[in-house]
Amino acid sequence: MLHGIPGTEQNFDVAYALRDAGFNCLLWHYRGCWGSEGSYSINGLPDDIDAAFRWFRSQAHVDEERLIVVGHSLGGYHALRLASESAHEVGVKLLGAVALCPLVATDLAGVPLDAGLAKDFAKMLTDVTPELLQTQWSGLVPVRQMLTDDNNKVHSERKMPLLIMTGDEDPLFSPAYYTNHLDAPLKEARVCAKFDSTWVRLPYGDHALCRYRRTVVKRVVKFALKCAGQDVPIDVFRIGRELLSWQGLFDTVPMALITVIVAGFVGGRFCATPEGQQAYLEQKQEMDRNRMDATRSPKFI
Repeated sequence: MLHGIPGTEQNFDVAYALRDAGFNCLLWHYRGCWGSEGSYSINGLPDDIDAAFRWFRSQAHVDEERLIVVGHSLGGYHALRLASESAHEVGVKLLGAVALCPLVATDLAGVPLDAGLAKDFAKMLTDVTPELLQTQWSGLVPVRQMLTDDNNKVHSERKMPLLIMTGDEDPLFSPAYYTNHLDAPLKEARVCAKFDSTWVRLPYGDHALCRYRRTVVKRVVKFALKCAGQDVPIDVFRIGRELLSWQGLFDTVPMALITVIVAGFVGGRFCATPEGQQAYLEQKQEMDRNRMDATRSPKFI
């Protein structure tokens, strides 16, 4: 799991869900943030990530041939970087990569690191100035260049699965930003030959996809299981909801109205009016008298 800068959204819910699905999941922090020793540096993140992968792969219970990376924002940028390297058979071998609201281009795409944000970030990080953050941010290689770089002609015969999830109301990265700087290069023929990408746009999602956390968790877990070659559990409740919602007949509001009408008919026999109530009481009294008469003078056959 790779968090962003400074990493206020760390996707614990995704990590716990992956753990519950049977995955070993490493939640960690880069140098100089959230209590980790050392000085923070955007340029130093690749080294930090490599060190984390080396430690993780050295654990006895981890299968280093079946690794998946999940990253958010700046972490999503590095998830795409690692996926690109793996697709060219360089660096860590991955089964797939997930990028949540990833950074994909900076100053050249009209998305420099805002001075106010840089100042706020620097307060939460160790031994780094806002100006240095802005400089290192602007120097990041665009994801488009990573994906389309053909200097290394060797690439895996297996397409690298990518899951990209973004929010249309993200205040940092707009839908047009992703369309131009991520979706467009992913559709190029030479890139399609190396990557099997899925872009999920969430219409009311912000940068942390707050309104869609359940969707994010389900999508990521399903993607990870598929990459690992495991069966995806059948969601019986989801299937039931879809069946009941056939052609909208049993959608929530119509279903509620139908339930009220049926309950009123069966339970009250349309006794909402005084006349209806009186008719229902008279019928009930007559039935009670019949039962009493039957118990007092039973007929033997």
